Amino acid sequence: MLDLLGVILATALTSNLLLDGSLGLSAAFAVTRTDATGAGLGLAVAVVVAIAAPLAAGVHTLVLVPLGATSLTLLATLLIVVLSARALALGARVAPGRLGHLAIYEPLVVLNSAVLGAVLQAGAAPAGVVATIAGAVGAGTGYAAVLVVLASLRERLATVEVPAACRGVPITCITLGLLGMAMLGLRGLGA
Repeated sequence: MLDLLGVILATALTSNLLLDGSLGLSAAFAVTRTDATGAGLGLAVAVVVAIAAPLAAGVHTLVLVPLGATSLTLLATLLIVVLSARALALGARVAPGRLGHLAIYEPLVVLNSAVLGAVLQAGAAPAGVVATIAGAVGAGTGYAAVLVVLASLRERLATVEVPAACRGVPITCITLGLLGMAMLGLRGLGA
């Protein structure tokens, strides 16, 4: 149990998709203008990664490797991500009270490099099903947490005076860099 908690914390904090892997930057720049949109995209990414990663790992291990068709891993993973995002959008339409707001993020989730990167990493790692799910939950949760923090910081930065040359994307890059350096301090936390 503690090993799974260590996997979740390591993928969420120290191996963060956005801060450590620079995956999903375009969505982070585009969507994190308010807390609500950052949290919505983060939740959608977390759910899709948690669904797609074990499926991709299973397809890779049980279908592609025995057939010797590992060159189709990227194509199979893309198909699984698209179908998982579509399932989330359909679930959001069926249960609008709980998941209704997540359907609008379907295109961003499908085109998000963080989702594809997390699912490819989970599918290629030789871990068990439970460890794969724990890694996927940690990766999605970490990405969502960074989006929420970034959205909050961007809202606060909108109320202060920033030099003209640093407004918009430059101050967001600086903010992400500072967040990434803060997360570097957590390296080796579970070792």
